[in-house]
Amino acid sequence: FLVVSCIGDFRNTVGVWKRFSDFEELSRKVATEHDGYCLSGEDHDNEVLPNAVTSWRLLKKRQRWFRCLDAGYLSLKVFLLERFLHDILFESSSPKIISDFISSNSGHAIERSSP
Repeated sequence: FLVVSCIGDFRNTVGVWKRFSDFEELSRKVATEHDGYCLSGEDHDNEVLPNAVTSWRLLKKRQRWFRCLDAGYLSLKVFLLERFLHDILFESSSPKIISDFISSNSGHAIERSSP
């Protein structure tokens, strides 16, 4: 999945290819199944991210047990992944969680150059 991030103006747009397993790893960092807490920052303050937890659970509920290339299913999956990232971004007090996800080594970055 291509995750596009823009920090500041459009000249700082970065696209990173992420696998579904990268999103699963992010979900483990964001929340536990039971309490919906996130360990964020270096001081490990607990943040409550209930909408992100709900979005992830909804995505997992809709997930197929096998690889499916049906356009409708892939469209729904992309929407739910986008909603998950959206909820993390808006519920978190810092963009660190998302920026760490974008800058992790598991993806292949594509930087947009200015004209």
